[in-house]
Amino acid sequence: AAGAQDETGRPRVILVSAGNTKQHDDTFTYPDTMRANPIEDPAQAWNAVSVGAITNRTTIEEDDDEARRCDPLAPDHHLSPYTRTSHSWCDGRKDWPIAPDVVMEGANLGKHRDLEHEYPAFYSLAPLTTASTFNLRPIRPFNATSAATALAARIAAQITQRYPDASPETIRGLLVHSARWPQGLLDSLGFDPHDAGGYEAIQDLMRGYGFGVINEQRALDSLGNQTTFFTEETIQPYAGAAGNASFNECNLITLPWPIALLQANPHVTCTLRVTLSYFIHPNPGTRSWDQGKKYKYASHLLGFTHKHKEHSLDDFRSRLHAEEPTRAESLNDPGWAVGPKLRGKAGSLVQDVWKGSAAELAAMEAIAVFPRAKGWWATRKYGEGRQEHNCHEKAVPYSLIVSLETDADLPVYTEIEAAIQSIEAGVDIT
Repeated sequence: AAGAQDETGRPRVILVSAGNTKQHDDTFTYPDTMRANPIEDPAQAWNAVSVGAITNRTTIEEDDDEARRCDPLAPDHHLSPYTRTSHSWCDGRKDWPIAPDVVMEGANLGKHRDLEHEYPAFYSLAPLTTASTFNLRPIRPFNATSAATALAARIAAQITQRYPDASPETIRGLLVHSARWPQGLLDSLGFDPHDAGGYEAIQDLMRGYGFGVINEQRALDSLGNQTTFFTEETIQPYAGAAGNASFNECNLITLPWPIALLQANPHVTCTLRVTLSYFIHPNPGTRSWDQGKKYKYASHLLGFTHKHKEHSLDDFRSRLHAEEPTRAESLNDPGWAVGPKLRGKAGSLVQDVWKGSAAELAAMEAIAVFPRAKGWWATRKYGEGRQEHNCHEKAVPYSLIVSLETDADLPVYTEIEAAIQSIEAGVDIT
């Protein structure tokens, strides 16, 4: 996926299914079995998009005797009975990125009212696909995380077609950026992701549902009051001596906010979503990275932080240059759902969503991308002739994707488009 051993060096967007829960017998309990069944190799991969499964199939349409004796097992918007999660990683694999990244439809099962451990599979509870025996039966049911991954890959292909010049970092980022936690799920859990102090609940949610269900329209288009834009940049995270490199630079991105529009509607509720997508290079040729801190798996680790409403842009710049990068996150406000601590558990896809007033958003006019920790590029030294020689001097491509939504019909798309055109024309919008 990283392209590290490819002649072109170009990354690839790879989607991997989270793996399936296959035993639906007297040992199966919904949803405890899915929570206990860990995501399968290789869906823990840092650079892949890991896809789990939920289900919205809660109506049994068959009319036979067995169907009339069954109810759908999983509630609407909840985990598919076929999927796996990363809840069990909390004990032994805290260093692995939270997975899955996203979820899609993976089918439901029936639950027999009279037979305690009978879970029939009905066609009406599964999505359909073309059959290999198309001359006899053209379509067939398709279920589990294979079906979910196919549905996600379809949208990734559509993004690629819509934006043929976009980098793999952007394609991958847009796919995950479009995901949303179903409101029906949040309502059933009695949980608001933006409640202060929800760290454990958010982590529990993400280990089953990732960043939510991919929304095809949001992945492909912007609307009047729902606007998504991205910037593709590079950053050199480290500098100094090979084997003992220090943090190098932060990139400051000024957001093309419609500040006058936001200030004129100060009480309108706004939702800001930020996704940072990049690829790490896996640690080459060592089997000991897993046993200690000396050999990290990831070549580099990036993060993002925003300008706090109480700081000026100059203050934000000074803070980034004067302090260790991770300390720049200390003034993040509680409007962020994931928050800086849990962002640190992300792999090479870092995402968070903020909710607050238009007046507060108007003051959050910049985002910084920075190296948040040292990977093996900073701590290992290679001789001349090795591909990894002077790897601490390498620059990293990334895509920063930002979307703004308002609960009122404000023309944010038109305003942001005009601001971006001004930037492209060389006008300093600050």
